[in-house]
Amino acid sequence: MTIKAMADAETSELLALLLKSEGIDYSDNQLRDLNAIVDNHPINAHFAVKYAKNYGLASLLADSSELITWKR
Repeated sequence: MTIKAMADAETSELLALLLKSEGIDYSDNQLRDLNAIVDNHPINAHFAVKYAKNYGLASLLADSSELITWKR
């Protein structure tokens, strides 16, 4: 089974929902930046939000190398 990438708007909506469900505050700019690094893929979005929950959204956005490595 293949999970396909989503449109930008759908990815932003998913990220916003996931961030809110984890109680993570974010700005519009942070949401846009996070959207850019998850490649519109829902699995990446889930990983990114779990990472942000554990280490902080600012930490993920400052250094997304962990996510980039995981995506490979």
